[in-house]
Amino acid sequence: NGTYTRVCNADFGNSRGFEITLDKRLSNMFAAKVAYTFSVSKGLASSFRQGYDYAYYGWVMPRRENLLDWDQTHSLDLTFDIRDVDKWGINVTMVYGSGMPYSTSPEAGQPAINDKRLPWTLNLDLKANYDIHLMGMKYSFYVEARNLINRLNVQNLGADEGRGTGSDWSNWLFYYNDPDGPFDDYETYGDPLIVRAGVSVQF
Repeated sequence: NGTYTRVCNADFGNSRGFEITLDKRLSNMFAAKVAYTFSVSKGLASSFRQGYDYAYYGWVMPRRENLLDWDQTHSLDLTFDIRDVDKWGINVTMVYGSGMPYSTSPEAGQPAINDKRLPWTLNLDLKANYDIHLMGMKYSFYVEARNLINRLNVQNLGADEGRGTGSDWSNWLFYYNDPDGPFDDYETYGDPLIVRAGVSVQF
């Protein structure tokens, strides 16, 4: 007789918080938006297979709520837009987020669940365009810069390379307990400064 795995809804979670948004519509060549979110996400498991993994390794399933992987206490979005419609425009967006939880990686035994937090993140994006109307068509020249300040934003724990070199996240956290991660492993971080330029044609 073979064995099989059955999926059941034994875990639960909840998210609570509030959001405040102030939106100024475009007038006198200026528009702006400010959005702030406060939230707390807790539960017994962040993954549908966490119970399976715990049973496989012989760990004890949590009996109290823990912070979930996507718990982000604070987030703030700022958008500023200056434009002369059908001629030119400049848009600046800043997104701040408090650090996400992560679980420390002990050398042996059952790991703690999301007992630490990654550093906060900040992205500043800029987009500008200049439009030309010619022969019944609209040519829009644009330039876009993402992560304008080229900040190293820690996004995840990275891939476990399994090479025993200490460059993967599990070794780095265990030996150094440094949430900034290995600076030579760009799988740890979000995108660096990216600049794009182009032209679009409407007819």
